[in-house]
Amino acid sequence: MKRILFLFLFLSTSLLAAERRLVAIGDIHGDFEAFSALLQHVGLIDDHHQWIGGDTVLVQTGDILDRGKGVREAMDLLMSMEKQAPQQGGRIVVLIGNHEAMNIVGLTKDVHRDVYAQFTDKQSRKRQKTAYRSQIHHNRTRASSLGKTWKIHPNFREEWFASHPMGLMEYMDAMGPKGVYGSWLREKDTVTLIDGTLFMHAGISPELAKQPIDEINRTVHEDIERSDRWRDYLIENHVILPFFTGAGAINAARDWVKMEEEHIADGARIGDREKRLLQKLPEFIDFSFGSLIASNGPLWFRGFARWSEEEGQSHVDELLTFHKADRIVCGHTPQKKGITKRFHDRLFLIDTGMLSSVYKGGKASALEFHQGRCTAFYLDSSVALCRNITQRPALSKTPIGPPLFTLPEDKPELYTRSLQSRDGKLLPLQKDEDILAFLRDAKITKAKEFGKGITRPLRAVLVKDGIEMRAIIRNVDVTKRGFQKQKGNKLRRGFHDRAIHELAAYELSRLFELNRVPPVVKRRYGKGMSTIQIWVENATTETSRMEKGIKVPNILLNDRQRRLMKVFDALIFNFDRNTGNILYGPDWYLWFIDHTRSFREEKFLPEKGEDIIICERHFWEKLKTVSDEQITEKLSPHISTTQIKAVLARRTLLVTHIQGMIDQRTEAAVIYDL
Repeated sequence: MKRILFLFLFLSTSLLAAERRLVAIGDIHGDFEAFSALLQHVGLIDDHHQWIGGDTVLVQTGDILDRGKGVREAMDLLMSMEKQAPQQGGRIVVLIGNHEAMNIVGLTKDVHRDVYAQFTDKQSRKRQKTAYRSQIHHNRTRASSLGKTWKIHPNFREEWFASHPMGLMEYMDAMGPKGVYGSWLREKDTVTLIDGTLFMHAGISPELAKQPIDEINRTVHEDIERSDRWRDYLIENHVILPFFTGAGAINAARDWVKMEEEHIADGARIGDREKRLLQKLPEFIDFSFGSLIASNGPLWFRGFARWSEEEGQSHVDELLTFHKADRIVCGHTPQKKGITKRFHDRLFLIDTGMLSSVYKGGKASALEFHQGRCTAFYLDSSVALCRNITQRPALSKTPIGPPLFTLPEDKPELYTRSLQSRDGKLLPLQKDEDILAFLRDAKITKAKEFGKGITRPLRAVLVKDGIEMRAIIRNVDVTKRGFQKQKGNKLRRGFHDRAIHELAAYELSRLFELNRVPPVVKRRYGKGMSTIQIWVENATTETSRMEKGIKVPNILLNDRQRRLMKVFDALIFNFDRNTGNILYGPDWYLWFIDHTRSFREEKFLPEKGEDIIICERHFWEKLKTVSDEQITEKLSPHISTTQIKAVLARRTLLVTHIQGMIDQRTEAAVIYDL
C-alpha cells in the first residue's frame, strides 16, 4: 500500500511539474509601468501588486536595470513577488543580465539620472560636499607623493558635481555587496534549466558549449567576487576613493601606474608599497571585470540573434543535447517584430524593447509555456507560437557531437594545410625545409609596399629554378620603454614592434608541432636584416569573410582552430589579434600571422582566464612536455632573455590553468582533437 501511495504521489508531482505554467519576461530596463501592467495582464499580480499566479513559475531573464526611471520599483516588485509566490506554490526566478553586472561593478554610464534622486536622503548634500573635498585631498596627496603640485582647473568643481550627482554614492552603496539590491543581485544565477527549458540573459558561445550550467554560473559569481575584492584593495591602498565608479577605478589604476613609471624614469626611488602596486595594478587593468563584460561571455553574447539559421542550428542542437534541454529562452537583443522563434522552434528571443521611449516601436511582452502550447503575450494581443511543446522537438538534420567534425565527403581536403600559387595550383614546395631554403636563396624581385599599416612591409616575388613564390618582407624594429597606451586604451609596460618576433613565433610553432605560422627566415635585404615570410595565396581574412557573408563549412571545427590560436596567442602574449589578421587559407586552414608586437615581458596571461576554456590535445601534451631548455634554445637567437623568461612563466600559467579546468570538468570536457 505504501509503495502504491508513493508511486501515486510521484506521478502526481511529475504531472504537475509538466503541466505547470511557465512564464518568461525579458529586458525591463526600468519601465516599471509596462512591467507591472504586463504582470497584471497575464494574471500574475492584482491591482495592488499582490501575487495571484498560483503555482506559476515566472522567469525574468535579466536587464531590470538602466535606461529607464523605474529601476528601483521594478526590483522592489520582484523582491516582493519572490516572497509571495511560494505561499501559493509558485516561484520567481531572476537571472542576472549584463546591465546588472555592470552596475554591480560600478559601470553606471546607462543609469537614468532620475534614478539617483530616488536614493537621496537628508544627508546626501553633505555626503556630496564631503566627497568633493576628499577628491581634492586625494589629488593633492597623490601629486605630492610624486614631487609635484596639483592645481585645480577653473571648471573642475562644476564638472565634478555634474558627474557626481546627489544620490550617486547612495545608489552605489545600495548596489554594493552589502547593499539591499547589490546583495540580492549577487545571489542570482546567469543560466538556469526549468522543465526542459534553458533560460539565460544573452547566450552561450561555441567556446562555452561544453561548459556545465553550474560552471557558467560559478565563473560569473567568481568574477563578481573578484571585482569586489579588487575594489576593496584599491580603496585600502588609496588608488581610488569609495565613490569612484568602475570606469573611474580602471582609469585611476592606469593613471597611477603611468605616473609612477614616469616618476621612476625621472630617477626617483620608490618604496615597497609602490613596488607592490606596480606589480599588482596591471593585473587589475588586464582583468577589467572579466566575464562580466566579455563580448563572448554568457551576459553579452549575441550569436543566438545574429547567426543565420544555417550557422546556428548545429550549435543550438549541440547545446540542448549537452544540457538535456528542449529549448532555449533568452533576451538581450531587442526584436522589433516581437518575440521571435528560431532554429525550428528550439530558441526564443524575448527582448522586445519594453522601454519604448528608448527602443522605438518596442513593447512589453511575456512568453508562456502551458498545456503543450507556447504563446506570446503583449498588452494588446496574444500570438500562438507553437503547439505540442511537451514533446522533445525533433533534432535538426545537422549531426550532433563528434559528427560535427565530419567534413563533406566530396571535400576531404578542407581544414588541412596546403600552400598554393596564385593560380590555385599546389606549390611544388610544401615541406617547411624546402620552403625555408627557397626563401633564403631565391632572387627577390618586384618588391613593393602594400597595406595601410604604419610599418610599411613589402610584398615581393621570389624566383628560383623556375619556381615563383610571393613573400612578405618586414624590417620594422621599434622598441619603447615605460608604459604605453595601446589597443583599447590599455596601458602596457613597454612596446615592441619587431620583425624578428615573426621568426620567434614560427620557431615556437614548429617546436610545439602546430605548423600554423607560415615559414619565415631572416635574410639581409636593402640596408639591413629583414624577415622574409611566404605569402599565403588565395586566402581570406575574417574581416573579409564577414563583409562578404561567406559561411565557413564547419562552424565548430572553425571555432576549434580559433581556440587553438587563442592559447598560442596567450603563450606569446599577442594582444594585437583582430579580424584583420585572422587568416584562412583556401582550404579553411587557419594560419597564425602578424606577431611583430608579441613576446611581451609580462609574466601573466593576456587573455582573461574564462576565455581559454578548451585546448587542442596535441598542443596540450606539448605544453606539458617541451622543456624550458628546448624553448630557450629555439628563442634565444631572436628575443631577449627577459622575453624568454616571460614565455616560460606564461607556459607554466597555461598548464596550471588548463589542468585546473580538467580537474574540475574532466579531460573530455576540456581537451579536444583537431
